[in-house]
Amino acid sequence: MQQKNTKEVLEKARREGYAVGAFNPHNLETIKAILLASEELRAPVIIQIGQKMINRYGMEESVNVIKAIGKSIDATVSIHLDHGNSIEQAESAIHSGFQSVMYDGSHLSIEENVKNTKKVIEIAKAHGIPVEGEIGQIPGVEDEVHVSEDEASITTLEEAIEFVNLTNIDFFAFSIGTAHGVYTKEPYIHFDRLREIAGVVSHPLVLHGGSGISDEMIRKSISLGIAKINVDTDLRLKFKESITKSITENSYGHLTDLLDQAVYDVKEKVKEKIILFGSENQV
Repeated sequence: MQQKNTKEVLEKARREGYAVGAFNPHNLETIKAILLASEELRAPVIIQIGQKMINRYGMEESVNVIKAIGKSIDATVSIHLDHGNSIEQAESAIHSGFQSVMYDGSHLSIEENVKNTKKVIEIAKAHGIPVEGEIGQIPGVEDEVHVSEDEASITTLEEAIEFVNLTNIDFFAFSIGTAHGVYTKEPYIHFDRLREIAGVVSHPLVLHGGSGISDEMIRKSISLGIAKINVDTDLRLKFKESITKSITENSYGHLTDLLDQAVYDVKEKVKEKIILFGSENQV
């Protein structure tokens, strides 16, 4: 397994017009599935560690688990802190061997968000680690992040310009209509806003809530400048579906066989996303 700086990976993606999948694992099997997909398609992948993984395995332990599983797999990986909930947590990830961190201050005022994001950037820069920041709350549930539709907001062009200029963030997430988790209604992406932001922000752009969106919407988002697409729910659903199917068909099957099948099925889902994002053969 080769680890790469996330900023370099994403700058290449935006420059060459494809996106890199940022996949959230939740156990050893989904980690292995992501790594195997990267190896098979010679594609860079970002493995995102969120609050559930941190609570289950620990910060440094999560990195060590990925390294242990990846020891015999020829994958190209960037390990990323997803939705970091504090400056202290971001700093801990930096010291634990992550290739990038996200500080999520989107629930704060833009002034407070900028202030905290700049503190994280100051710490990260000293270690050569890039930082993802976000403004505009994205609805739905991911790990311990809960945002109602009433709380969600579409990022304005003025907010985007102000945030990027004040922080000089390395890559930038914002709200344009996507949602975390399972969509409760047909998603509507504000492509005009994405086009406006991409026209004035040269940094790699991030699309959160990448599960459940049509292939057409994904391709259009990439064509307008999205370089990182977050995928969590699709992998969780595929893992559950695989395990349920295996138990239904063979309730006395050996547990390792069930898990091996789940690794295969999740790997195929990751490969599907990699091909859709255009990142195959980009290492």
